[in-house]
Amino acid sequence: MMSKLAVWVKIPLKPGTRDTAIEALKEALGHAMGEDGTLQYNALEDPNDPDVVYMWELYTGQDALAAHGGSDWFKSFSKGMAEYVGGKVEFSFLNPLLGKGL
Repeated sequence: MMSKLAVWVKIPLKPGTRDTAIEALKEALGHAMGEDGTLQYNALEDPNDPDVVYMWELYTGQDALAAHGGSDWFKSFSKGMAEYVGGKVEFSFLNPLLGKGL
């Protein structure tokens, strides 16, 4: 059995693009909800910096993450999000240890 895989993403936004970026993330969530291997797909905000959004994602394993990232909708979403990104997007790929919902 494959281990679950978590992804933590920090997305710095261009000033003034937050609301539009959040709308794009809402659409992405709609797609992610239909993916069997995507267990969690959450956008979080930094209350001290409105120009930063975080994503917390949980997948059934590496294959599910690859299916998510390789999907046509995600490729289109990524290209569209590029116009809102105001710096280097940081990805952390993590192995869940323990916790409620894992």
